[in-house]
Amino acid sequence: MNRSVGYALGLALLALVMAWLYGTIDYLGAFADVDLKHYRALAQGAPDVPRPFAHRLLGPWLVGLLPMADPVGFRLLTTAALVALTLGLYRFSKLLGLKPWAAALTTALLTLNPYVFGFPAFNPFQLNDVLGMALVVAAFAALLNRRWGWYALALALGAATREVTLLVIPAALVFLWDRDLLRSDGLRWLLASLPAVTVFVGLRLALPAEGPGFVFLLLDHIGKALDPVTWYRLLVNAWAPLTLLPLIFWWTTWRFIREHRYLLAFAALVLLSALFGGDQERLVAPAFVAVYPLVGWIIQEHRWNRVALILLAAGTFLTSLHHLTARFPLPSRTLTIVLSLFALGIVTATGIWVRRRGQKTPR
Repeated sequence: MNRSVGYALGLALLALVMAWLYGTIDYLGAFADVDLKHYRALAQGAPDVPRPFAHRLLGPWLVGLLPMADPVGFRLLTTAALVALTLGLYRFSKLLGLKPWAAALTTALLTLNPYVFGFPAFNPFQLNDVLGMALVVAAFAALLNRRWGWYALALALGAATREVTLLVIPAALVFLWDRDLLRSDGLRWLLASLPAVTVFVGLRLALPAEGPGFVFLLLDHIGKALDPVTWYRLLVNAWAPLTLLPLIFWWTTWRFIREHRYLLAFAALVLLSALFGGDQERLVAPAFVAVYPLVGWIIQEHRWNRVALILLAAGTFLTSLHHLTARFPLPSRTLTIVLSLFALGIVTATGIWVRRRGQKTPR
């Protein structure tokens, strides 16, 4: 068994362990009346689900096909999707030039993120969140290889999960522009993007539903852009304790952005779209496809010694501990915040230490 296969098997096992450690939502008690009730209704074939849930069909539809109670079906498929997401990021990171060890380490850090990985593990009824993120990774991997059929399939399926998957389309245009491929592949990009747009529009025409529209959401949430707490949650808390590493290693970050502007474009569009909802960290989560490979570059390009890597892993593990999304929850939200800030301090200080020691790979 080669090393890459070993890494993949280890990551799959880690994903299963972490999916268990993040616990299970009380879907019959305290959380019975949140979004999950709409996804359960879809899985059970209810005809009167409001938008936007009515048009996020793929996950609940798949659960409805299973010969088991829908809570079990959601748990089973979400866990499988989390494993697929983990392995997908590992493969994509290698496509971006990360060595297998760096890609594996970066992906392992993803499983310790309580929002990107932990929240859907805790609330498996958010199956669409995981499917959407996995399909985003698949679409970008297909884009890198210019495999337009797989790109079209990934986005068409993604359009039936969450709206954010469509943001891959303008990001793909940036990819072609940067690589001077518009003349040779522009028409292929357009044709391969049409199925996703067709699914997105078709669902809304075929399944009209009541609920807030785009303009209402815009007016209802635009004020959050002026709230510093919003930006803390989107830019800091969602990615703690790794948040400040791109600033510490700013030159590596700049080179990554210069080589992968399409990922920056996608992350920026996701950030903008996250202003139209309430769960800031969950809504910005699809930007992980840019954030974690960047962290992987930073780890690979700067020779972190064993002590530094242990501190990085320990700090990231601390942020996985949570008062809500955990099988063994912390006693309070305050402790969650304190541990997150403490971990942010540890990893930031470690990054500064590595930087000051000049442990940078020459190029």
